Amino acid sequence: MVKDPYRFFRVEAREILDGLVLAATRLGKDASDADSIARILRLSHTLKGAARVVRQSPIADHAHAIEDLFAGFRDGSPATPEVTAQLLQAVDAIAASLSSIDAPVPDGATKGAPVERAIPVAVSRIDSTDLEALLGDLSQARVTITALSRRQADCQQLVDRAERAGQHTVSDVLSQRTALEELATAARTLRRDFAEDLAAARTQVIRAQASGERLRLIRADDILPALERAAHDAAQACTKKVDFTARGGETRLAGDVLAIARDALQHMVRNAVVHGIEEPQSRSASGKPPSGRVELLIERRGDRIAFICRDDGRGIDRRAVITAAVANGAASPEQAKAMSAEQALRMILLPGVSTAKGVSQVSGRGIGMDVVRDAAVLLNGEVVIDSRDGLGAAITLVVPVSRSSMAAIEISCGGMVALLPRASIESAVRLGPADLVATGSGSGIAVGGRIIPCLSLAHALGSATGTVEPRDASTAVVVVDGADRIALLVDRVTRGVEVVVEPVPALAGAVPLLSGIAFDESGNLAPVLEPRSLMAQAAAGTLAVQRAHARKRVRVLVIDDSLTTRMLEQSILESAGYEVEVASSAEEGLERANREAYALFVVDVEMPGMNGFEFVATTRADAKLREIPAILVTSLSTPEHRRKGLEAGARAYIVKGEFDQGRFLDTIRSLVG
Repeated sequence: MVKDPYRFFRVEAREILDGLVLAATRLGKDASDADSIARILRLSHTLKGAARVVRQSPIADHAHAIEDLFAGFRDGSPATPEVTAQLLQAVDAIAASLSSIDAPVPDGATKGAPVERAIPVAVSRIDSTDLEALLGDLSQARVTITALSRRQADCQQLVDRAERAGQHTVSDVLSQRTALEELATAARTLRRDFAEDLAAARTQVIRAQASGERLRLIRADDILPALERAAHDAAQACTKKVDFTARGGETRLAGDVLAIARDALQHMVRNAVVHGIEEPQSRSASGKPPSGRVELLIERRGDRIAFICRDDGRGIDRRAVITAAVANGAASPEQAKAMSAEQALRMILLPGVSTAKGVSQVSGRGIGMDVVRDAAVLLNGEVVIDSRDGLGAAITLVVPVSRSSMAAIEISCGGMVALLPRASIESAVRLGPADLVATGSGSGIAVGGRIIPCLSLAHALGSATGTVEPRDASTAVVVVDGADRIALLVDRVTRGVEVVVEPVPALAGAVPLLSGIAFDESGNLAPVLEPRSLMAQAAAGTLAVQRAHARKRVRVLVIDDSLTTRMLEQSILESAGYEVEVASSAEEGLERANREAYALFVVDVEMPGMNGFEFVATTRADAKLREIPAILVTSLSTPEHRRKGLEAGARAYIVKGEFDQGRFLDTIRSLVG
C-alpha cells in the first residue's frame, strides 16, 4: 500500500481555488463587495496554512501574496480590475503547482504507466440524511437475514419431523395422519414466514442500494466557479461585459457525468460570450443593456439532467454557419441549399465549423461545440439548439443522472427480453392488422399524423429474418433520439424497472445495438439497447434484407442459451458474410437442423436440458446431419472437457475466455469456406 501524503490537501486546495474564482467573478460585478474580499482573505489564509503543513512552499507563497494583495481593501475601497486579474493569475499558478503533485503509483503498477487520477468535481460532500438512511436499511437487512437463518433451522426441524412421521407402521394410520396434518400446517407457516422475511430483505436491500446511489451523487454547483471563470476570461479577451448567472445548482448527479458535462459546459458558456454576446456599443445601439447576460439553468427531468445555457445576444447566424460548413467540407453546396433551419443550427456541432472571422485566443478554430456533441454521445445524451435573431440563443445538453443506475422499460419479443432507457421512449401503441403501412424505404406506422419507420425487435436481435409483417408484433414502442423517431415492434411492454447498467464485456465489442447489460432482481441478464443504433439499423434494414435475399450465403446455426453470446457470434458471422440463424437451446437447434439446411453448427456446451456435447454426439449419429461440422464455443477449458468435445465429434473447441475473433473466423473458413 503506497501512502499519499497530499490526498486530502489536493481536495481542500481545489475547493479553495473554486471559492477564490467565485469571489473574483463577483468582484468583477461589484468591486466593493465586502463579503467577497473577506472570503478571499479567509480562503487564502487557510490555503497558506495547509500548504505549509504539507511543505508546499510555492503554493503557500502564492496564497500569502493573495493575502497581501487584498489586505488593503478591508476598508471598503473597491478592488480594481488589475487586482482581480492578479488574483486569477495567482489561482492559475496555484492550480499548476497543484497538478504537479501526483498521486503515488499503486503497488504492483508498472513504473511510467499512466495512473488514473481522481476527477476534481467528483469529490462528494456526503449528505448525513442519506448516510443515516443507508445505515438504517443495512441494519434492518441484517436483522431480516438473521431471521432467515432461523428459518433454515426451522426447515431442518420440519425435515426431522417428516422422517419420524414416515417411521409409523401401516397399522398406526391415525397417528401418521395426525403427524402429516401437523407437518402440512407447519410447512405452510414456514412458507409464509419465509416469504415475508424474504420480501422484507429484498425491500431493505433495494432501499439501501438507492441510498448508496444517492451518496454517489454530488451537487451540480461544484462546477459553477469554473463556468464563471470561463465566462469572465472570455469576456476579458473579447473586451465585452457579461453577467453570468446560474440556477439549479442544488441538483445532484454522478461525479463522472458531471466531470464530462463540465468540459462541454465551459465551451457552451465561452461560445455564448464570444459568438453570442455583442460588443457594448452594438448592444446599446440596439436598445440592450451594455452588459450581456449568460444564464445556466440546471433542471431535473426524470432520470436525466438538462443544462440549458441561454444568452441575450445576437443569435446564431444560420447563413454564416452554412457558409462555414461548405467551406469546411462538412456539407456540399447542394446540401446547403436544401438544409432546413434546424439542420443548419446543428452544423455548429461539427468539428472545424466556425463562424469567427479569424483565429484568436478564444475562437476561430472550430473547436468547442464539437466537444459538446462528443459529451452527449459519450453520455448517451442529446443536444438541442434554439436561436432567435437578435434575441439570443439557447443550447441544451441533456445527460443521465448516472451512467450506471437507469430507469428502463422491459420489452419482450419471441421469448427474448431486452431493456430500453425510459428517457428514450415517447409512447407505446397497440397494433392492429391495418396499422403497418408500406413506404418507399420499407415499412412504417402512422403515429400523430406522421409515418414512422419500423424495426422489429425480433429482427434486430437476430431471431427472425425477412421484412416486417403485422404478425411479428402486437405493440409498437416509439423510440426517440433528438428529432428522430422509430417504431420498435415488440410482443409486449412488460414493466418499468430501475437497473444498474454494466459495461458490455470486451468480448461483445462487435455488437453495435448494446449500450450495456443489466441484471434484474432475479439475477437474469438482459441487454440494454442503444436507441441511436436501433435507428441506424432501421434506416438500413430494407437494404440489408434485400441484400440477404439477393445472394446465396453459407448458412450457420448458432446455439447458445445466452442472448448476449448469440448476438455477439451472429454479429461477427454476419459481418463476415455468413447467413446466420440462432437457437436458444440444443433441443431447438436439433429441431431447426432437421427442418432447415445448414453448413455449420456453432454450439455452447453448458445449456439447460441437452448440453453441447450431447447435441454434437446426436448429430454425429444422424445420417442426415453427420457431415455438418460442429464447433464448440464454451467456458469449459480443462483438457478433459476438450477431449470430451472432440470425442463427441466436434471439429473445433474454442474457449470463451481465450476468444479471438480472427481465429474464430479462420477456423470457420477452414471448415466451410
